[in-house]
Amino acid sequence: MIPALIHAAMLALISAALPLKATVSSTLIAVMQTDKASEVVVEPSAVEAARSRSIHVFAFTSFGDLILCESEGRFTPQEWEKLVMIARQACSVPERPGDLDAVMGEHSNVHRADDTPLLIRSVVNADTASALGWKSEI
Repeated sequence: MIPALIHAAMLALISAALPLKATVSSTLIAVMQTDKASEVVVEPSAVEAARSRSIHVFAFTSFGDLILCESEGRFTPQEWEKLVMIARQACSVPERPGDLDAVMGEHSNVHRADDTPLLIRSVVNADTASALGWKSEI
């Protein structure tokens, strides 16, 4: 629920036309244990989250700074570092030093449960299109 609350707050600030230095994007990641392998699910369903070995909430600024991390369950520090990189990509945050493609390439067991674009980006694009609709009529 935390990512939804963060996105709602961000959309409220954008809708109020407040000047912002940065935006915030958040994601939920679950690590599922299947036999001897683990599978990473970005934006898991409630059922997947309940069955997960560990679940993580990450939030990043548009500058790439990690500002929130809540984790629950069993995981190693190495898994957590890889999850941060996966979350950074899911939030469409600028990459930090290091090769994210290499990390994603070696983990073919990562999938996004919902392939829709980021909520904030799609809402802002739709709002901008409707606000500037009058220009197309001229």
